[in-house]
Amino acid sequence: MPLPPLAHNVSDPSKLSPLDWSNYFENKQQLAIGDTTFNVYSSGLTNTGAIFVFHHGAGHSGLTFGLAAKYIFDHCPELCTVVAPDCRNHGDTTGENQENLNLDQMVDDLVNVFERMFPDNTRDIVLVGHSMGGAVVAHVAKSKRLPHILGLALVDIVEGSAMDSLPSIPMFISQRPQSFKTVESAIAWHIDSEAIHNPESARLSVPSLIRRFD
Repeated sequence: MPLPPLAHNVSDPSKLSPLDWSNYFENKQQLAIGDTTFNVYSSGLTNTGAIFVFHHGAGHSGLTFGLAAKYIFDHCPELCTVVAPDCRNHGDTTGENQENLNLDQMVDDLVNVFERMFPDNTRDIVLVGHSMGGAVVAHVAKSKRLPHILGLALVDIVEGSAMDSLPSIPMFISQRPQSFKTVESAIAWHIDSEAIHNPESARLSVPSLIRRFD
């Protein structure tokens, strides 16, 4: 079935207006670990079922998985937990040494965030990664640093190619527009350029990728 036409009229705020994170997750918290304060979105933290951990790709944020996380949680609200952190130098994560996006560092980051949130975990874990995030979760699984991994899902990634592409990620990000006049125009650009195909996802995640300068 073909997708409906996209509405890119930035003068129509109802079609390109930002969506709030709280419509997709229950919690937004900051975890200070080492030189970085990680921003993490989550739902169902007190549940006892499987923990779904989402890792976004380069130039995105935890909100990239907002629609998927909400869909999964809505279908098992009493059972599962969903967690979607912003990796270093992305989204609302802040701190020193933010340019260090090497694979070992990001693997350490994800393991450290998980262990801070779920110490002595005995629950099943499902790791989901998109693009760069796919390389991260694949290596977390391979390292066996997190026990009880039940499943691994890689989205839009050939794992070996993703590792090879990691050094070029800063250049990839630098080729994006450096500024937008409005948040709505930033959302429209991400849809028009097909950086994000789903307009709802763009309205949710793009505001977390930009900063206001007066």
